[in-house]
Amino acid sequence: MASPGRTVLYADGVRVGAVAASVPLPMRSVGTERAALRGDLDDLATWDLALGASAVARLR
Repeated sequence: MASPGRTVLYADGVRVGAVAASVPLPMRSVGTERAALRGDLDDLATWDLALGASAVARLR
């Protein structure tokens, strides 16, 4: 879930952390050119609205 200035990360339907920053998600990379994710993602999904914890848990 992301909002201006905050991003919450869920893994397998469970909240695992939050950062006080917006994380840009362009089609080519996750992050910015200077600070992109280095690693592998499997089954990444995004929505155009913020999902709460209960909505994320129902997606499992």
